[in-house]
Amino acid sequence: IKYITGTNISPTITVVAEDVNQVDTVMTGVESALKESYPNTTFTISDAGSKMEAASASNETLTLLLISMAVIVFIVGGIGIMNVLFVSIKERTNEIGILKALGCSRKDILLEFLFTSLVGAVLGVLVALGITPFVQLFNVRVSLSVQGAVLSLLFGVLTGSIFGFYPAYKASRLVPVEALNQE
Repeated sequence: IKYITGTNISPTITVVAEDVNQVDTVMTGVESALKESYPNTTFTISDAGSKMEAASASNETLTLLLISMAVIVFIVGGIGIMNVLFVSIKERTNEIGILKALGCSRKDILLEFLFTSLVGAVLGVLVALGITPFVQLFNVRVSLSVQGAVLSLLFGVLTGSIFGFYPAYKASRLVPVEALNQE
């Protein structure tokens, strides 16, 4: 084919061993048979199993890196949520004081601030669903699933609840008189 078409090709021969334990013996036999038939040619002989092991190791490394990135994003996002809630509580100190003076329990105020994590998670999933058609315009393959939406929702609620608990707890512990006197 090389001499007829003039193109430089590398022919490939695939050999399958009947027994996995005999792969090395079969590779040696194939190499010796090829050297006898084509003495002035070089051959590259490789084992598909070693390629699979290398691909598996690479996949494990990539998975570990992605998990590390997810943990970092979780922590940084959580700190951002915590800071936003602290600012929100500071701005609404008088409102919290009025609610406490009217008889709202600590639990009600705590749940009010933690409810924002649920609203944020739902809005995040809805925005993701809304921008999907625009992302697909750029030839980016997007695969939506109910399981992915539910996991995203749970992750958002979990993140908001974990990092929003302390600011919400502080808001629920405010003394009504002190909260009403703050400017």
